[in-house]
Parts: sequence; C-alpha cells; structure tokens
Amino acid sequence: MISATEPGDEMPQAVVTRIARRRILVIEDEANAREGLCLLLADEGFDVREAADGEEGLRQIVEFNPEAVLCDLELPKLGGLRLMHSSRQLGASAGFIMMTGSGRTGVEEALRTGADTYLLKPLDLGAVLLAVELVLGRQTH
Repeated sequence: MISATEPGDEMPQAVVTRIARRRILVIEDEANAREGLCLLLADEGFDVREAADGEEGLRQIVEFNPEAVLCDLELPKLGGLRLMHSSRQLGASAGFIMMTGSGRTGVEEALRTGADTYLLKPLDLGAVLLAVELVLGRQTH
C-alpha cells in the first residue's frame, strides 16, 4: 500500500487548523458591533478580518479573498451595495450577508442584485451564525 505519510507522521495541528478555517470579512462602521461580530466568528473557528468603511472593505476583499462577507448596507466612503457590486466587477465570489438597522430599506435591492441574505439589527448572534453557515454551505454545493 502506498501512503503519503508514514504511520505516526501527522500534520501539525496549526497547519490543519489553518487549512480548515473559512475566511470571513466583517465590514461594519460601528466599532462595538464590528468587534463583537469578529469575536463571535473567531470563537467559532473562522479566520476573520474586519473593515470600518466601504473602501477598506473593498481592499480587504481583494487582499483576503473571503468566502463570506458580513456587510452593513450604510457604510462611510462606499456604501454596502456599491461595495458588493464593485467586488463582483473585480471577480470576487464571496457570499454577501447584508446587515441593516433601517428596516427593510435597501434589502430588496440588495437581494435582487446579488446579496445572499440579510440580517436586521439589532443582530441576533444565532441568526448571524446561521446566515454564515447558509452562505458557506451554498459555496460547497
């Protein structure tokens, strides 16, 4: 039998963890909300990056190549919808979860133009994790 490794040779846990971690980008201008989301997702084992405005978010999409993006609809410098459209024009394939505290305003357009789902603020942490799993699950099928 041919084996790539000898019995007892195991990949270091840090390497296994790094390979298995899914990349999530949180784009939220409110610092407390952004930090809370990042902590929640990191505690769940995701590789998380953050951005405080739309321009930084777009840079992070290009550099980090996330698999999912939690994005506020109303961001400084570049709004959430424009950010999503710009990222698609650059070839990004990340799933988008739009977040809004303005009711359903803008949500319909976001869903029509490429967002995978949305969350209403104040955010329910269970709903956040469910939305992330939903978006990541769509990418593996």
